[in-house]
Amino acid sequence: MGLACALASSSTLAGTEREQFEYVVTYTGSISSNKPLDISRVVWVSPRPVASGASEVSVRISSEQFMKLELMFPFRYCYRAVYNRDAQRSQGFENFQRARKQLEYVSANFDWKKRILSSSSAKAELPGVSLNPFEGFQASAGQAAPSWKVKSQKSFLLPDILLDRVSMVQHLRTMNLKSGRVVSLPVSDGARMLEYWVDISDDEVNLLGKKWKAYRLRFETFDPVKDRPPHPPVDIWFSRDAERIPLRMASTYSFGDFDIRLTRIGKTGIQNIQCKNWQGFQ
Repeated sequence: MGLACALASSSTLAGTEREQFEYVVTYTGSISSNKPLDISRVVWVSPRPVASGASEVSVRISSEQFMKLELMFPFRYCYRAVYNRDAQRSQGFENFQRARKQLEYVSANFDWKKRILSSSSAKAELPGVSLNPFEGFQASAGQAAPSWKVKSQKSFLLPDILLDRVSMVQHLRTMNLKSGRVVSLPVSDGARMLEYWVDISDDEVNLLGKKWKAYRLRFETFDPVKDRPPHPPVDIWFSRDAERIPLRMASTYSFGDFDIRLTRIGKTGIQNIQCKNWQGFQ
């Protein structure tokens, strides 16, 4: 089954109701004079952790409601994947990112019958978008469509179990978590095969006017080709109940700290999310 078919059919395999969590991204670092600055809205949509079968999980991030960032560095990000809870593995994903004029798109298909992962990535520049920060992220009316150029095409042999990064989070939500446990998970971003180590501990999080008992999961990995981690350690907090709600996510980079906190818990129906050329929430 190709990626498009997997994405199209996933909603019928795991019911129609979806959970929807909303977050705000706060940055603190040199760019913000070391003061907390809200920069993006995040929306996560997925089935409940107990749902069986294959289902779509999506993450969308946009700076459109935060004018300080929107004027200087407008950003859009859309990622959707198909995770099969019964098989405990990914069936594929697509990932679209827009930073000012620069566009990047990655898609990967996990063909478990042929045991092949096929991926492709492409880049483009959005025409008609001004680089003047005071004009914001505005495209001219009737602008030409971006001209995509294939950056790379790759294929790998699939191991018995393989996840993508978003499916990995959903997969961990379905697991029997326990403080002191370390979980090792094979993951691919379409360009490389990685192994993530997830260290689990008990913690508490203050959010939405209450104190949550939580599991704190620390994610670490290493790129053997580049001989360094592809990113700093990432911490994610799940509620310590059957829902395993992702409450918070945090990571520290050389240029500052990012803290993503839950702001709203809701439900939604099936959403026809198309990541490529995603414009934002409005």
